[in-house]
Amino acid sequence: VLIGAHTRLRAVRPLWPLLGAPAELVLALIRPRAVRAEEQALRAEERALEAEVDTILALFGERLSPRADQPAYSLSYANRRRTEIARALALRPTLLLLDEPTAGMNPTETAEMLEVIRSLKGRGITILLIEHKLSLVMELSDRVVAMDNGVVIAQGLPNEVRQHPAVVEAYLGSSSVGVAEQPVEATV
Repeated sequence: VLIGAHTRLRAVRPLWPLLGAPAELVLALIRPRAVRAEEQALRAEERALEAEVDTILALFGERLSPRADQPAYSLSYANRRRTEIARALALRPTLLLLDEPTAGMNPTETAEMLEVIRSLKGRGITILLIEHKLSLVMELSDRVVAMDNGVVIAQGLPNEVRQHPAVVEAYLGSSSVGVAEQPVEATV
């Protein structure tokens, strides 16, 4: 039987053999509507997910959005780091552990990452930052824990920790000339 150029009933083999024609007709008319509603719901969910991806990518400015269709392995080192953070953000974390997120980045990329982390902090995400760039730690952190060889040597406000004698000795030595900065854990 054709209704509106669509087969609604199967004359040879009914969908539900134990039902009569009127019940078969009702079910046949309802099923396409249910399928359409389900498809619309899936499309709406897909659009919402795409919007969420766009929002996350927008955090990284023009660094990731134009490259959204590229495989991660083909991205630059800095963009792979950004992609790692974006992937973590897709899980909607309340706490995000960033282990040296600016390692290997040039000053421009580091400044951009600083702004991204600031933005995440502004969104209420707690950041546990392990970073060897002390200027970044001091600029971002509300609280700092400094460690030397796995032992906590100071903790508190960034400026307090920066001036703590044990931190000065461990990270700068008696002379800061030629001494590399060491990783510091911080809660942002």
